[in-house]
Amino acid sequence: MDYRYLDIERAMGFMGDAQGVRDMLSVLCATLKTDLPKMQERLRANDLPALQKNLHSLKGFIPIFSTQALADQLIALERMARTPDPALDAKDFQPQCEALWSAIADLAQEAENYLAQPM
Repeated sequence: MDYRYLDIERAMGFMGDAQGVRDMLSVLCATLKTDLPKMQERLRANDLPALQKNLHSLKGFIPIFSTQALADQLIALERMARTPDPALDAKDFQPQCEALWSAIADLAQEAENYLAQPM
């Protein structure tokens, strides 16, 4: 099956075996279900330091499972949130955040679809 954001071959390179990939994909799905709403709330609250912490956490493991393009998008946004221009506020991050969150939600759905398949 072809995926837009999920890169199983890349994940296998990191994890080494199919069961390890499946186990960590389960963790990824559970994490994203809680972290995406938190990040959306932090953006609405203009809490860029907390948003950056969430992005940094995701940066630690999403690139294991995602395409390089999605990893690059996440890394760029985390960097932008880490060293924001003092003249910017959360509204300035909204378009990039919404694009990233849409892609991450799609990644989570692809991961769930993958996990639904028999080994």
